[in-house]
Amino acid sequence: MNKMNLSPVIALLDSALRLGTPIALTAIGELIAEKSGVVNIGIEGIMVIGAFASVVATYATGDPIIGVLVGVAIGALLGFLHGTLSTYLYADQIIVGMGIIFFGYGITAVGNAIIWGQPGFSVGVSTISHLVVRVGEASVSISPIFFLTIVLAILTYFVLKYTWVGLRLRSVGEDPEVADVLGINVFRLRLYATVVGGALTGLAGAYLGVDWGGRFVSYMSAGRGFIALAAIIVGGWEPLITLLASYLFGFFDALQLTLAQLYGKQVPPQLFQMIPYIATVVVFALFFRKARPPAAIARPYRRE
Repeated sequence: MNKMNLSPVIALLDSALRLGTPIALTAIGELIAEKSGVVNIGIEGIMVIGAFASVVATYATGDPIIGVLVGVAIGALLGFLHGTLSTYLYADQIIVGMGIIFFGYGITAVGNAIIWGQPGFSVGVSTISHLVVRVGEASVSISPIFFLTIVLAILTYFVLKYTWVGLRLRSVGEDPEVADVLGINVFRLRLYATVVGGALTGLAGAYLGVDWGGRFVSYMSAGRGFIALAAIIVGGWEPLITLLASYLFGFFDALQLTLAQLYGKQVPPQLFQMIPYIATVVVFALFFRKARPPAAIARPYRRE
């Protein structure tokens, strides 16, 4: 295969890594929360708010690193809100999550209109520098957040499997009653896990805003929060397999973009836009029955 033939393959790989990273970050964060027994479907909303906050902070300061940190902080704050409501106040986790999604869509549209005078998108802002790897005549642009994502997935695997923190986290997700009897603070640990999950989702949003796009666009999360939920199930709540599943879904997203570029004039582009969502449904259906979630997932714990 010559260099010219390799170029489309390398471009597809570049796009898959770029598109899979926000899914992977969100999935790893949500996996941590779900291991403790808390489901946060509001990660879709947290991602879009994180993207908006990171762009606003970058616009105000000119520094995308500050933008990323703000995105992480906002994500952690929303994770704290979800964790407090669902853990200490026994609110329905699904309803709270849906509320965060609608809040995210609404507040970002209003914020866009207030700051930039238009609800749809922001002005362009500075982005994080990438490592560019040349492969013949093609190149791959690799974000530092991609490397951070890999490190976080490996660290999560190690912590969950080999440390006392992971043991306690898994215990409150499997049997909170027994964990409570053993002296583990179920409420606090679930709250911490949800905050961590929110922070990583906020980082995913910041990646969309000031790493990938360089601007905020309404609904730019584009369902990636829901795809991350599917990646967790496909990965069987195992961090490294979930990481691979996330990049698999990123590949399907990249594939539809590549096909749209090549054949968009001959075929309606909407057909290609369906690819990542159809792939998500098919892969999810194949692995759903084999998946074993934490026994106490989405079940509020009430101390008797």
